[in-house]
Amino acid sequence: MSSIFGYVRRTAAAPDEGDLVRMDLALAGPFNRDAGRTVQGQAGLGARAWTIHDKAGAAATGSGIRIDGSIVFAATGRVDNRRTLLPQLQRSGCLPPDGNDLDLLFAAYRQWGIDGLDRIAGCYAFAVWHADTRRLVLVRSAPVAPPLYYHQGGDGLFAFATMPRGLFALPGLTRRLDRRILAMNLIRLSGPDEATLYQDVRRLPTGCVLVRQGDAPPVVESWWRPGPGAPSPTGDDAEGFAAALRDLMAQVVVEQMPETGPTAMLLSGGLDSTAIAALAASSRPGRALIGFTHVPRPDAGVTIPSGWNLDESSHVKAIAALHPNLDSRLLPPSMGYFLDGADAITRMQERHFSNIGNLAWMSAAAEEARESGVRVMLTGTQGNLTASRNGGLPLVVALLEGRWHGIARHLSLHAALSAGLLLLPDVLRRWQQGLRGHPFAAIRKPWRHFSAINPAFAKTQDIDDLGREWLETYLPRSPADERPALLHHLRRQDLGLTDHALTSLHGVEYRHPLADIRIARFCLSAPNGLFHADGQPRSAIRAALRGLLPDSVLSNRLRGLQGGDVLLRMRSHPNNLAADLDRLEGSALGREILDLPRMRAAMPRLSDMDGAAVPILTSLLVFGLSMGRFLCWLEDEGVQ
Repeated sequence: MSSIFGYVRRTAAAPDEGDLVRMDLALAGPFNRDAGRTVQGQAGLGARAWTIHDKAGAAATGSGIRIDGSIVFAATGRVDNRRTLLPQLQRSGCLPPDGNDLDLLFAAYRQWGIDGLDRIAGCYAFAVWHADTRRLVLVRSAPVAPPLYYHQGGDGLFAFATMPRGLFALPGLTRRLDRRILAMNLIRLSGPDEATLYQDVRRLPTGCVLVRQGDAPPVVESWWRPGPGAPSPTGDDAEGFAAALRDLMAQVVVEQMPETGPTAMLLSGGLDSTAIAALAASSRPGRALIGFTHVPRPDAGVTIPSGWNLDESSHVKAIAALHPNLDSRLLPPSMGYFLDGADAITRMQERHFSNIGNLAWMSAAAEEARESGVRVMLTGTQGNLTASRNGGLPLVVALLEGRWHGIARHLSLHAALSAGLLLLPDVLRRWQQGLRGHPFAAIRKPWRHFSAINPAFAKTQDIDDLGREWLETYLPRSPADERPALLHHLRRQDLGLTDHALTSLHGVEYRHPLADIRIARFCLSAPNGLFHADGQPRSAIRAALRGLLPDSVLSNRLRGLQGGDVLLRMRSHPNNLAADLDRLEGSALGREILDLPRMRAAMPRLSDMDGAAVPILTSLLVFGLSMGRFLCWLEDEGVQ
């Protein structure tokens, strides 16, 4: 996939173009090409472009280098709202008539600076070097962006790259594991916004800008601040809001579809992905659309929890019947080992892959899509944080907003009890959730119980000090206003790294229409009551898609169970499991960090594992062995 990279040295130091070449080669892959390098003063910048755009004949690409006087601009990514921006920037004279997305991004920066980022919809990252003032600016789009990492050295070197391997190509910079962040990852906490698994490398969060002036330390700030402060575009009119939401979603979907060739999508059968499929099919009825759906085996061996569904293919078939141009392809269940492909994705991400249960079918869909001539894969990811959000607790929202008719409509014993839970102390709240069967609530230290972390390693890293943060993450209070929490998750669920890795492996670009900045802004500024009109959860998207989706999908309340066949795929490959554990027992990092005796003891229980033990199995073996593949890769890279 496309990349940017570069460095800035002290004033007295001469730039070394050889370092720029080394960074370039480290980021090279089968689906990208050299898009230019330049050295200006103390700085060197470079870019690699995605070659898939060339093969598909697309006219626009946002990857490359532009120079205007003392300004050097390197960018990667795409702009979706080109038609809106082009007239504005061409009138100003900043954009050439035949400008592509790279030119558009550069023109927008020159015209509006950082203050204009909120006008741009797309997925991009760019770096700007002002040679005359020795000012470096790094930017990532929001809510989704290509990854971007940086290093601030004690010798005055500042370097950045799309992936850490671009930084580690520089002489003297080696991978040093941050054990504290690794320990947090093992108990499913991500750590501070800018933290990575490497001591000398930081991550620029999405929706943020980094500015480094001269040799001063970099300053990182968020440029994206959506939320409840903005006025709702439709007031309290639920019907008008649903219509406006449908129009906006349709616009974004069409903009993210390629201008030529077929489009594919990951189609689960839930509201978010089916919304994308229906809007794409109805907006461009003459275009070929391919929907890939994973069909697990009915004998997957897992007890389906109440409120969940293992197989959603019946919903997909119903949607395909409504839209003749939707080519629904049901992928057969994979019977391979659940860690097949883990080494490749780990190497590409330079960290563990947390969604390992879905890797097999996602990879199969990407490979079949590329063989079918597809270059873009749409998903419904992050829709639950934007267009299909719940709206919070209806009774509490009505109380806070002073809507007395809403209070009367939502008042019930169940609603009053749910609202009262907001006031309970943590101990009583956990006791109540334990009575309701929550697997985490009845355990004293669930962050250890559900983790494969070595107890000795957990102690040295003071993991128990993170207990409150863990409980707030996995046993949160139901918020009266869900919008701040949704914004937090939009910022933290950084999709760019996984997108970059999958595209680099399979040559298909992933796009997420429901994570578009305009949809996020529109939905997070709207009153919560619009998302549970008449007490119906996710009411806005249901109303918006009425007539485009079958009633069986619109009325469905079950959630899709992700990776539901992973237990069967473990049971079917006991020799692979044993080999993985043997390898970890021979690994210094594996013995230090993972609880290998406990993982080994869990193996004989796979044959009779029941539904109640599945959460333990998932965190202990699935996540533990996936992390083990990463630890072994680290040792191969020379990390101790």
